[in-house]
Amino acid sequence: MISAGNTTWGGGGIYEWEINDATGTAGADLGWDLLTVTGNLDITASSGNKFTVKVTTLRPDNTAGPMANFNPGTDYEWVIAATSGGITGFVTGKFLLDTAGVANALSGRTFNLVEEGNVLVLTLAKPLPTAAVLAYFDAAAAGVGKVRLIWGTCVEYDVLGFHVDRSAKKGDWERVTKRVVPATGANQEPQRYSMTDEDVPEAAELYYRLVGVDLAGQERVLAEATVRAVMTTSIVHNAGRLSLNLRGTPNLDVTVETAVAVAGPWTPAQTLTLDEGGTGTVSLSRHDECARFYRVVSD
Repeated sequence: MISAGNTTWGGGGIYEWEINDATGTAGADLGWDLLTVTGNLDITASSGNKFTVKVTTLRPDNTAGPMANFNPGTDYEWVIAATSGGITGFVTGKFLLDTAGVANALSGRTFNLVEEGNVLVLTLAKPLPTAAVLAYFDAAAAGVGKVRLIWGTCVEYDVLGFHVDRSAKKGDWERVTKRVVPATGANQEPQRYSMTDEDVPEAAELYYRLVGVDLAGQERVLAEATVRAVMTTSIVHNAGRLSLNLRGTPNLDVTVETAVAVAGPWTPAQTLTLDEGGTGTVSLSRHDECARFYRVVSD
């Protein structure tokens, strides 16, 4: 047993925790290490600078090897720290569990650290499924070079956050998010998220996918969405000539249509292919001098 006063676990720190008997007693010769804090245990580590709990198994004579009385088909809970004043700043993502020193076969069970009142408990159990139940994922053009992404979840369990990937050709994915978008659904209420991709490459179509990240850093694709390229237009009147300037996806085939009323009928005026820079110009006045409405369509 290790005793201490007010204790701080900061980023880069290590608690070397040893166990020689799975069913022994906390702090006893046959059992496992126990830190007893008279006062508070303050956890100041962060997800970017974690505190390490190094788990090591020993034989009953305290030599390196498998712990005694361990059943790989049983779940376990071991109190590794107990305080008189409480624990502040506990978040699972602030810890790194180093289990390289575990000699017993775990049969698919994993270690996890949980806070239970004034104590910290190291558990060993079959992992529960990590889940972000997605309600929707939408991507929409928000002007030239921008795409607005919106998604919502019904419930989240042990989700660290989300990443967004983009592709101009499905399968060739590029990460848009520079860091994880933090999950906020710890209270199990529906959550809504949004972000803007402000550096969108020129392409006829773009594909986006939403990736969930669990507390262990594992990723899972949750959904995909498709966005068509944005076309911008401007009408210029110069020396009695009316021109329509277009900007959009390079080499895109487009048709300019005219009408005297917004409800139509619409008449094709000219078909063209945008150049390598994604621009094109159409002279309108020679097609229909009575036209008051113009629209651009593409396949």
